[in-house]
Amino acid sequence: MFARSKRFAFACAVGLAAASSLASCGGGSGNAGAGNVELVTLLTSSVPDGTTGVAYTAQFVADFPHPAGRFLITGGALPPGLELDNQTGLLTGYPRQTGVFTFEIGARDGSDSNLPPNRDANLAEDRGNFRLVIAL
Repeated sequence: MFARSKRFAFACAVGLAAASSLASCGGGSGNAGAGNVELVTLLTSSVPDGTTGVAYTAQFVADFPHPAGRFLITGGALPPGLELDNQTGLLTGYPRQTGVFTFEIGARDGSDSNLPPNRDANLAEDRGNFRLVIAL
């Protein structure tokens, strides 16, 4: 009887250790939606400052393993009067307000044509934080 309960205790200890190990392997402390930076690389690291009422242009560039990728505003806000072209990564317009604007741009990978049809693919994404000063 003693050997049997000892074996049970050992099995429970191993089972608990395995469950504990599994619970900690999932990366649960990560940032949900932070993207997979192993596949997509946002190459643009800064944008030039601008002036109100003067035409503004900045180009976001990324390396997409599966073109065509997309550019998205994933946080913050662009200065009023500027727009991001999701397909080309071109930020253009005429700034209408002075200030310091912070925003996050996400570069999201295109679809992998090697995936089976009807598969719910998680698209890789890299993100960058930007600061744009608009002066008078």
